Amino acid sequence: MAKETKKVYEDQESNELMTEIKTGRRVFDSARGLVQIRFPKVEENRLADWEYSKVLNQAIKDGIPSNKQMTKMIESMELWTKEDDEKVQTLRDEIDKQIVVMGKMAEGSKNMEKAEDKISEFRQELMALQQERQKLYQNTAESKADEGKMSFLIYKCTEVADTGKPFWSSYEAFKNEEDQNLVNTIAYQFITFVNGLPADFLQEPSAEVNEESAETEEE
Repeated sequence: MAKETKKVYEDQESNELMTEIKTGRRVFDSARGLVQIRFPKVEENRLADWEYSKVLNQAIKDGIPSNKQMTKMIESMELWTKEDDEKVQTLRDEIDKQIVVMGKMAEGSKNMEKAEDKISEFRQELMALQQERQKLYQNTAESKADEGKMSFLIYKCTEVADTGKPFWSSYEAFKNEEDQNLVNTIAYQFITFVNGLPADFLQEPSAEVNEESAETEEE
């Protein structure tokens, strides 16, 4: 029963992704009604690059270290080592191997699910390492500039689903938004959308535990 439910869910997820690819939009519910996000236009990307440069220059003026300066600090304090880089590469290689193995399997093979589980396990471990490294660079000038660019694109590409009008009246209105949960939700939807990932790419840990418990009970 659990496997059938999983298959239905995967088919639905695939259909949703195809719809998003065709329309270039994702629609979802929020605390303020239906919201839609879309891919940025050429001019919006150009303006976002300008925002990046502006924030970067200000950060440097404020004395915030660059990525290069931060790398030297990290290396001197051994907060991230060559061994860590090797772990990351090994995990990427293992994921690629499993994908090749899956490509040689017949559809519906019993080993397909095992390969998928391995890939999921490797990806989670890889993501944990990448997040650990990213935290070391989250307060650099380039990081601040990246945040500025992403914020600008989220502001520009978020619309009221029913009308297609901008969700926020201005960039200042976006930056002064009081509902941080709303901003976080829209940001998550936008980032996963532009990267071709499903809306529930990062499941809540509790949801995964509940799914496992349900499967155990059914077995």
